Order: sequence, then C-alpha cells, then structure tokens
Amino acid sequence: MVSLHWRTRSRQVGCSVQPETIHDFGGFPAPLYALQYPAKGAPEVAREVADHLVQVGMPIQLNRDQGLDHGAWVPLMHILPGAALPVFQL
Repeated sequence: MVSLHWRTRSRQVGCSVQPETIHDFGGFPAPLYALQYPAKGAPEVAREVADHLVQVGMPIQLNRDQGLDHGAWVPLMHILPGAALPVFQL
C-alpha cells in the first residue's frame, strides 16, 4: 500500500510482521481513535520488493517499526474490511 502520509527522508518499505494501526491525525471524535485495522504484515514480500527496487537502481531501506498510517488503513477498512490480506506500506 502506498500512502502520501508516510513521510521519510529516504525511500522505505515497511516490513513489520504485525503493523500497528497508526492514528496520525487529530481533532476527531474519540470513536475514530478506537478503530483498528489488524492486518498482518508481509515482511518476506516487502524484502523482495526492496531487493527488486535496489536492483533497478532505486535505493530503499527496510523499516521494521512503521505501522499503517491512516492513508493506508482507512481505505483498506472499506476495501478489505476483514483485514484478511497481508499489508505492507511503501
């Protein structure tokens, strides 16, 4: 999943086993902050993607700590409400 809300100084790919749901916003009603998107990560696939990007000359770093920001989990809650597919973020 690509999100414009994940800002880094370098290109990164998330490779967490269980990415947390990040509530990276403010000023909304409390129930919104209780929402969770418990998708599993896909660290093996994330590493493959990173390897391919490096091979084509696009340096990228693996990030084991990054969860899913609201630019990722909000649309996914509507598209895949059961969080049945593994997700990693670029």
